[in-house]
Amino acid sequence: MSVVRMKKLEVWAYATDARDLSRRLVRQKCVDVSTVPIDSEYLTRYDSSESKRAAEQDLARYEKVIKILTPFSASKKSNHLESVDDFKKNGTEAAAEKLCNDVLSADERRTQIEKEIAALQSAKSQASPWLGLDVPLGCSGTKTSTVLLGSISSTVNDRILEEALSEYAAAFRQISFDQSIRNMLVICANQDQSAVQRTLSKLGFTKYEFAEDTPVASQAVVAADKKIKELRTENNKITKYLVKCGENIDDVRVLWDIAKTHITEAEMRERMAATADCVLLRGFVPEETEANVVKLLSKMDTAYELSDPAEEEYPTVPVKLKNNALASCFEWVVGMYSLPVYGSYDPTAVMSIFYIILFATMMADVGYGLLLIIGGFLGPKLMKADKGLSKAMNMFGWCGVGCIITGALFGGWFGNMPSLLFNIEVPALVDPVSDPISFLILGIALGFVHLVAGQVIKFCITWKESKIDAICDNAFYWIIYAGIIMLVLVPGTAAYIVLGTGAALVILTAGRKEKNWLLKPVKGLLGLYGLINFGSDLISYARILAIALSGSVLAQVFNVLASISDSPSYKYTAGILILIFGHVLNCVLSSLSGFVHTSRLQYVEFFGKFYRDGGIAYAPMLPSEKFSKI
Repeated sequence: MSVVRMKKLEVWAYATDARDLSRRLVRQKCVDVSTVPIDSEYLTRYDSSESKRAAEQDLARYEKVIKILTPFSASKKSNHLESVDDFKKNGTEAAAEKLCNDVLSADERRTQIEKEIAALQSAKSQASPWLGLDVPLGCSGTKTSTVLLGSISSTVNDRILEEALSEYAAAFRQISFDQSIRNMLVICANQDQSAVQRTLSKLGFTKYEFAEDTPVASQAVVAADKKIKELRTENNKITKYLVKCGENIDDVRVLWDIAKTHITEAEMRERMAATADCVLLRGFVPEETEANVVKLLSKMDTAYELSDPAEEEYPTVPVKLKNNALASCFEWVVGMYSLPVYGSYDPTAVMSIFYIILFATMMADVGYGLLLIIGGFLGPKLMKADKGLSKAMNMFGWCGVGCIITGALFGGWFGNMPSLLFNIEVPALVDPVSDPISFLILGIALGFVHLVAGQVIKFCITWKESKIDAICDNAFYWIIYAGIIMLVLVPGTAAYIVLGTGAALVILTAGRKEKNWLLKPVKGLLGLYGLINFGSDLISYARILAIALSGSVLAQVFNVLASISDSPSYKYTAGILILIFGHVLNCVLSSLSGFVHTSRLQYVEFFGKFYRDGGIAYAPMLPSEKFSKI
């Protein structure tokens, strides 16, 4: 439940060992590599662009092969490898590379076949209207005549054509009729060709062009059908081959991981600085993995140093949080705001408890708590979610546990469903709908505890640096709070004495660091201004009532709509649908509101008391394990 201690790493190695160094460090899965500044004329940036570009090309190639084989493979599993070296030594890598080449060639041929079939089908459709013609479609005429094949609108009848062509040595015949189009054969003397074509064009005649070697239409169609059948047979063989190749898709997936890892290794080298013969790498490793890194580097020809970061370097040191199973589910909430700066306090554990309490108070309902537990804990398993998404969903599951407790205390069971639908009265400690004032007081009381907890954390942090500052800037205000509480609960002289004592101590000590003696009492009086800030923060917790009230009222509305009619047909059809849809919708909306406003209370009111933000997330350079475990 803290920020993990980091060690600063600096490694000098031979330039010839740069690849091996990056490969080994990536597989350590713990080194966060920094970009070494080029602050000397003897240093240059290490150039790994060529190897990175080659790895990116391999990655794109493997992605294409995986995309091709995925429809032909039922394998969803991942290979589990102890060593990539074994994958290379036993010949599996070479076989997988050959498989990729074969698959790409087969897919290229399959694409070509599809284009050829499309072209043949187009040629077939062009020849089909001329099946009644016994002249080769590629025939353009004889020595003395020209053959024209084309289409014209059916509105242009034979009489119109005869009149138009009467001046020329020309004849025509309709070969076929398709809807509103007439497919025509026109033969004319060579000397009249241009004039005939101009005349026909005016009538809307469209000439068809065929290759010179195109045979009679019937022969062209038969030839096209034969060729299409041959191509489809070939395509079926390729498909069967790809199905067989799909059995080895896992090996290609491992190649994808290897290429992706090579890119990561190249990116690590890009962050190095280099001289003519050596490379310099800098970064950070968690203290818990220091021994593994030392063991690795000791086996290589390197000069290295692992040291504690200096305090002035803390803002640049990456931050890794370490918490228990419950609190770790809330680390991403802290990260949404900002990670704590290295060397400062990690509030995740304390915040997680308050988060559950505040969220559960806003969404106090046993039924909704059960839905959150099911979605938060069972959902990630059904979705096979990654670690990050699983923790985020688990957080809502833990909040659901809190909702069950608060729902039982405040009488929320899918709103007022027991009393309205089943005539069962459920006892409630405080009902936000019927007794909002009491619930508001409860929310303010929770806020008071939350804020004071933040001040206690600040007290503990400050105590290590200055016990006087810790007491004067925190503890004296607690005396004032105690006096105010006593005035509310047990008013009397003792309450005023406690309140006056706390105020006096604040006035006397708030200006203690002011060097000008005339300003000391002014600064002392201004110290009481902190009470106004505390009060304004406290009012923010009135949102607890607002969120709880909106969720409870909306739940009751859906219950009323479901029971508005006594008709059995309504109750067991529309009524049930309203209950299911309405309460799921209300659960989602209430969860969203609870998440937003609870986070806001943590970020602004709670963190504002002690939190040092600005931490850089720990991001070690990792091998790709999307499909395999290395």
